[in-house]
Amino acid sequence: MKCTKNQRPRIRRCNLTWEDRKRIAKVWNVPDGLKHLSIREAAKILHMPESSLRYELKRGCADGQVCMKLRDKKKVRYQYFPYSPDSAQENAIHCGAQKGPRQKMTTAIVADFLAKLAEWTSIAAARHCLAEEATDGQYVPSRTTFYNYAREGLIPTVINGKQRYRRLGSRKRYVHPKPARNHTPEHRYADLPEAAKKGLETGHWQLDTIVSCREGHGALVVMIDRVDNHRAYVRVVKRNTRKDVYRAIRSIVKEATADGAKMKTILTDNDIVFIDAPKLHAITGATIYYTDAYAGWQKGNVENCNKIIRRRHDKGTDFSKMSKREERHTQWWINNYPRPTDIKKKATTKV
Repeated sequence: MKCTKNQRPRIRRCNLTWEDRKRIAKVWNVPDGLKHLSIREAAKILHMPESSLRYELKRGCADGQVCMKLRDKKKVRYQYFPYSPDSAQENAIHCGAQKGPRQKMTTAIVADFLAKLAEWTSIAAARHCLAEEATDGQYVPSRTTFYNYAREGLIPTVINGKQRYRRLGSRKRYVHPKPARNHTPEHRYADLPEAAKKGLETGHWQLDTIVSCREGHGALVVMIDRVDNHRAYVRVVKRNTRKDVYRAIRSIVKEATADGAKMKTILTDNDIVFIDAPKLHAITGATIYYTDAYAGWQKGNVENCNKIIRRRHDKGTDFSKMSKREERHTQWWINNYPRPTDIKKKATTKV
């Protein structure tokens, strides 16, 4: 009886056993004359992550080399090396013996740490001071150990009425937005009409750019209606300069006007290419509004549109090399992309 996919034994990411390594050798070591499987295909058969299998093959192959690229009559092929489960098992045992004992938190270390924590403002600073004053051979746990103990409540972190524990990389969930400091526009997000904020009527647009990769020079200018998400316009600029961006916006306004669209307000961020509000008003005829600093959610429609574009053009794309044909196809693809709002509209119309 053939078992289903959920009933097949699955190799876990770590702590491979001797039986698991024998299964890897049975799948990987293919006899001569037969087509050899790639690492990805073997990982699918073994039901284990590709990265884990690659690391395990390097551990069991000779000199840590899994395959070698060969060129035969201008054709590229690969020569795969056999996997030895015995060598992998010995290597795993040797690496496990080199780890040493686990870190332990003693009462003396906790007392010294609390004394340092009363002087310093953070756990990392207190641990660093404790490690600098440690003598030769004195054991001091790592910073991660102190944070783990503080997170689980095993170490008191409230000193003199102040909480000294803060998770690594954590930030406040909500920070009140503040106006940007690079310029002082006349209209900000707080001055935006309620019809534009809540999407009660068409004519309120959002503007943004998607920059190229680090080695690239171009960008992608995106404009989208606040209400009608299927009215988005995309233009490619060879250089991310104010002159080229304004030329692209002028082209978008021309096409949108031909489609019967109206522009009452335009909401954009505080990018340096958008800070000339009188120039943008002269091009579009709409009132220009600017979001607050680090508040991209205020123009969430165009940010969601950028996320959809990234599904087609990843972050390594150089938009300066994009052709006009690809530009028009990207715009068509965005406007015909299925949205959750379309599903809700279809459900309501059927009822």
